Amino acid sequence: MALLHSCAVYLYVYDNDSGSYTQQTDAAVGCALLAGEHAAQSGSDAFSLLFYDTQKSPLLQLPLTPSARFVPQKDNYVNFYDRQTQRNYAMRFKDGATSESFVSAVAWVKAQVFVHANKAYERHKPAVLVDQLSLGKEDAAPLTFGDVAGVTLKKWQGSVEQREKFFSANPLEIKKQPTVEATSGSEVRRIKLVEEGKEEDPFIRILATEALIGMQKMGKRLVTVTFPDTNEWAIAELELVKVKKNTKSSIHAETETQAAVTNDGHEELVKRMASLSHMGSQSSELLASVKTKLDSRATELSDEIDTSLTRSSSLGQQSADPPAGYVPVLLAGLQLPGERPGSFRNLQNEVQTSVQSEAVTPPPTASLAAKVIEPLKHSSEPASVVASDNAKLTSLSSDMERLMKEQSDLARLREQLEENK
Repeated sequence: MALLHSCAVYLYVYDNDSGSYTQQTDAAVGCALLAGEHAAQSGSDAFSLLFYDTQKSPLLQLPLTPSARFVPQKDNYVNFYDRQTQRNYAMRFKDGATSESFVSAVAWVKAQVFVHANKAYERHKPAVLVDQLSLGKEDAAPLTFGDVAGVTLKKWQGSVEQREKFFSANPLEIKKQPTVEATSGSEVRRIKLVEEGKEEDPFIRILATEALIGMQKMGKRLVTVTFPDTNEWAIAELELVKVKKNTKSSIHAETETQAAVTNDGHEELVKRMASLSHMGSQSSELLASVKTKLDSRATELSDEIDTSLTRSSSLGQQSADPPAGYVPVLLAGLQLPGERPGSFRNLQNEVQTSVQSEAVTPPPTASLAAKVIEPLKHSSEPASVVASDNAKLTSLSSDMERLMKEQSDLARLREQLEENK
């Protein structure tokens, strides 16, 4: 066994019962990347990862294959899954540099094993392996279709026949081999991300359509591709250094968000209008019932006092009062100016006007309210009856004012709804 890479980490295992990670040991454990006797052939069992405690006792060992996933996380954590034990693990490194160094070593091993796998060339289309080496800026927006990525690139490429000469028992030595393409200094390779690539270079087409999607600025990836039609392979180390976001895509996403917010506001307005309308209809029915009873009682009292008296309106424009039981209710969105005829607010005003005018000079013709109040003033009933009637009028007026306020709110909400359309 040959040692390719080693480091110290804190090892955690995921507990399904508690739903959290539990630290395996109090102290840090050793982590060793090992190459087997047949590492040059890069079989599925050629490389492995070993964890051991301070007493050099093995804690966990797993083979490194292309299907093994090591996912970098923030705060220097790396998650991975062991198929043998069927458990999730996490490693915590002392800093970001140590974490990136370990993940890179694992990625290079996976890339070499992937290129040597015969199944990678038995497909009808290219096989792609992408490993994340570092996350990049946490607050950076991930790449999406339509964006233009500026990347630094180092690319190695060869054929199936060249594998024995190119690769060795140590996959970390791939970086020492001559590249077929590489950027230098401040130079970047610009690649526009699209859903259907039209690039002549098949490797760049794969980068544009899938391998770069989701990258964040300053993030790094190792991309390995095999091409069955030409029996070739390519490995590239990439770092995203520049990003030109797709303005149209950003505006479209923002428009969709605003439309969703507007739609939510529209639905809320509709619900509130329906609620106020329901409350208004209930209040109208209640007031109509009470008004009917009051008009009936007033008519009976008027007949007993003087059947020869004729009814007259409190407003000069009207020829007669509305029929008993009539309660004018404003339509939604409509608010009439001034006092409404037949309303209880007018009825109370009529009562007050009648009492004041009677103290000076009695009018030639009395209104309905005057005919109701006048007999009550001279009747033999106790004063408490009159006070009770006045209290009822005050209560009805209060209910009517509340209804008017609800209808006013309904009209305002309708205006807001029209503006949002």
